[in-house]
Amino acid sequence: MAGAEPILVSAIVPVYNGAHCLPRCLASLQKQTHPRVEIIVVDDGSTDGTPDLVKAPVRLLSTGGRKGAGAARNVGARAATGEVLFFTDADVVAPPDWIEKALKARAEKGVPCGGGGYAGPVKEIFIQQFAHEELVWRRRHHRGYVETLVSNNLWCERELFLAKGGFPEAYRAASSEDMEFSWAVSRDHKLWWDPDNGVFHDFADTVKGYLKQQIRFAKDAVPMLLGNRALVGGRNTHHGKQLYVEIAFTGLGIVCFPLFLGVLAANWGFLGEISRKRGPKFAAQAIGMAFLRNFSILWGVAVGFWEFFAKKRRKTVMLE
Repeated sequence: MAGAEPILVSAIVPVYNGAHCLPRCLASLQKQTHPRVEIIVVDDGSTDGTPDLVKAPVRLLSTGGRKGAGAARNVGARAATGEVLFFTDADVVAPPDWIEKALKARAEKGVPCGGGGYAGPVKEIFIQQFAHEELVWRRRHHRGYVETLVSNNLWCERELFLAKGGFPEAYRAASSEDMEFSWAVSRDHKLWWDPDNGVFHDFADTVKGYLKQQIRFAKDAVPMLLGNRALVGGRNTHHGKQLYVEIAFTGLGIVCFPLFLGVLAANWGFLGEISRKRGPKFAAQAIGMAFLRNFSILWGVAVGFWEFFAKKRRKTVMLE
């Protein structure tokens, strides 16, 4: 109806020791062009003074300890009063029209849940540029109606979110909970991915930090994929088939060295694209980083399988 008041939405930010980045995130949420935004910060046991940085009208909640990003998001969702929930992270900067564009897609596409990827890195340093560029390339076909979303750029109607039980709470740090949740929603609802409504992300700013993150993501993905095996064959998930191909060739290359060429072949288009955008030197560094990332993922997968079956053995012993 013409002249109707804009709907109230809730922006939920889980945070753990985010004093270095939370103010920047909140400033971006307070500058949204949509006029009615309830901002909720859920602290997950920070020890760096993060809660002291949250001032009214931003609402501050707590998980009561170290419960994980999924649990923190769920605390925020249950307390939210907005019709649509917007999830992002403390290390994200949202463009001013982020919420407005998402609500427009919701109305035009008739979908109850959606999101997008990244608009760029926060810092213009190599490792953040690489992290951003490889994700953009890997997800270049991930648009329109999809099967999975990422939790730092995800929105969902509140009633649907609560009906689905929210995010899984098994992960202590942000990991695979977004894939599990959005996959479950996509079984009976349409999801919309807008590649032109990205957020700026403060990726890990050291090579060591980036590789440790890849190990953790891979380790956590093992029980998630074993528990949701249909996800491996998903036609339109945000992992992207190229990553699986690269990891396979990296593993095979350890056994038969010439098969490492498969990683180069899988990245040929990516290398050409970033060479044009950022120059040949960047592209040469990027292929080296891709190999390091793949080795880290393989290690994380190995650790994930070890921990998964060790946990199963312990359960079996306890039941005997």
